[in-house]
Amino acid sequence: MFRNRLVMLLVALVVLYTNVQAQTGEFCDGVNTVLKDAQNNFTNIQGRIIESGNKATIWTSTVQVPGGTNHQIVNSTGFFYEGAFAQTTNKDELMAVYGEYKRKLHTCLVPLGYKLSYQSNGSQGLSDYKKVVFTKDVPPGTPKDQMPPHVTLEANYNRDLSKYTLIIDIFSH
Repeated sequence: MFRNRLVMLLVALVVLYTNVQAQTGEFCDGVNTVLKDAQNNFTNIQGRIIESGNKATIWTSTVQVPGGTNHQIVNSTGFFYEGAFAQTTNKDELMAVYGEYKRKLHTCLVPLGYKLSYQSNGSQGLSDYKKVVFTKDVPPGTPKDQMPPHVTLEANYNRDLSKYTLIIDIFSH
């Protein structure tokens, strides 16, 4: 009896682990697809124009990184991909998701040579949510058009919506 329960528990753990790995793998595939098009200013993954004005042009993104919503490509003093990965009226609910996506990005990016650093969060009341930044070392004298993309994870507060949002940005340079 005990042995049967132990076997069932082990099977359940293997299934759970496999499911988590598959979800992380799909997430990394999405992030890597966006990264690969960063040097092209995301032209291969630009969908239709959502908004165009003096300050920015925004397109839908044809790549949907799993777990996110509102995937878009923005050109505003440079090109970047942006996706929202959590939105809530209670900032304390953001912490678990913040940790989850920080781990997922780490799993995806560190094997590609990215290094993790933190910056202070400029949004009032969100100092516990440091801006997570993944960058690669760049040799001195590297031309701007050959700079590798960098990735950020950031929590912010939107006063118009009265919601806290967790955002992943992938910058072309």
